[in-house]
Amino acid sequence: MQARSAWVTLVLALILWVPAAYLMGRNLLIHNFGLQRGKERTVQDEQFRNKPNHEQTAWKWMRYSGLLLIPLVWFHVLIQDVLAGVHQIDLD
Repeated sequence: MQARSAWVTLVLALILWVPAAYLMGRNLLIHNFGLQRGKERTVQDEQFRNKPNHEQTAWKWMRYSGLLLIPLVWFHVLIQDVLAGVHQIDLD
């Protein structure tokens, strides 16, 4: 019963994570690397592009880490609660 519940939770988490990862990854590719279908970067785009500062770097790091944090959390849950078992958790 516990293993089945773990697999259901994992599948539901992946179903929820995949669209979020797609949208976040697409946003990163378009805005950080300039990859857009049907539109090539022009000289005018490069002229108006700001140089990266601390705020932009922090924003990009937040996006990258957010994309990686979701599977990291679920692998932690899988290892700690499913493989080790919730019955072995105590306050010692």
